[in-house]
Amino acid sequence: EYSSVNSSVNTAIVPRQFHLIRIPLQAAAARRSPPARSSSAPELDAMIVPPGVSYLVAAPSGTPRIEVEAPASFDHTFVLEPLNATTNAAEAGGTAPRASSVLGVRVGRRPLLALLNTSTLPAAVNGQIAPSVVLLSDRDQIFLCDEFLFHVAIYNLARVGPPPADLLASQKKCPVCLTPFTASSTVFVCDCGRAMHCEGKGKLECVGEGSLCPACQTPVTLKEGYGNLPEEVLA
Repeated sequence: EYSSVNSSVNTAIVPRQFHLIRIPLQAAAARRSPPARSSSAPELDAMIVPPGVSYLVAAPSGTPRIEVEAPASFDHTFVLEPLNATTNAAEAGGTAPRASSVLGVRVGRRPLLALLNTSTLPAAVNGQIAPSVVLLSDRDQIFLCDEFLFHVAIYNLARVGPPPADLLASQKKCPVCLTPFTASSTVFVCDCGRAMHCEGKGKLECVGEGSLCPACQTPVTLKEGYGNLPEEVLA
């Protein structure tokens, strides 16, 4: 269990979110030493990356922030865009810079975070100088402007509950047991939109932790929280 993250960005609820967890540089410098575990849950200095295109403003000596509106200047700005199986870069539109339009690829099942450096400031990923466009995944670390170090983490939101209204209206069946969903059903909804019964032992339990979605083969995560956190923020 971890305490709630800090963020000033309002985002739509999605099954899986990318978070950028800021790591103090002094903690990163001391990472070779075994961290002292705290008895209380750490307060994370994290920013939520909203769906679609957003902008990480990281001016030197300032406080980094994520904005959903394109800034007037891109001098200290990095474009962020979460990508998943439904993201098709070829269909990307709009006039603001998009990381996916530069990549020009269709992303597979693994969730990725595209980072486009529109500034003249340096950026490094996992200790290596990064190109202007890079795909980030869970556990990556990015170092921006010679000043800010972020750990890329995926936060899984709870996806077990009553079936969505559109699922009931379409009268779809569970792809595993082929039993129709009802208003009293408890279901797990995958990123791809496929729902399966998740009612506990002795009942209709068609999906479990670590199993694969039959539609997209994405590993199932039933618990809310981070898949991993860096040692620097657990100290």
